Amino acid sequence: QTLYDEPADREVARFVGAPEINLVPAEIGPGGGVRLAGGLLPMPEKFMPLLASEACAIEAGIRPEDLVLAPVDGAALSGVVTDIEPLGASAAISVEAGDVELRLVVPVAATASITPGLAVGLSVATGRMHAFDPKTGARLA
Repeated sequence: QTLYDEPADREVARFVGAPEINLVPAEIGPGGGVRLAGGLLPMPEKFMPLLASEACAIEAGIRPEDLVLAPVDGAALSGVVTDIEPLGASAAISVEAGDVELRLVVPVAATASITPGLAVGLSVATGRMHAFDPKTGARLA
């Protein structure tokens, strides 16, 4: 479980868990908050040591189960459904948000009203996000 919750680097994070972790170019701003996929997320507490006087580039790691469909209005992130992949009792939904594709997992019953092309909002469990060095892949937070 430790490998999953606190991967040493981006490669370990990719290897552990299915569907694979979402790795997204992101930026931590000096005023707080994490910019990614065309949105601004609240700053996770564990990212606070990364704050600097200038913007800091990171690669954010978001597990598919840490993304939840939400109404488009007021959502931190929004995008368009591009694919639905049945996985048995659950389904992986791909959403194009900003310039990245994010995958999330939902119960298969929740996919009845979801179709490719549908605009959706996304909520993120920011406290479970990971920060990786975009060059070395080492976990920063």
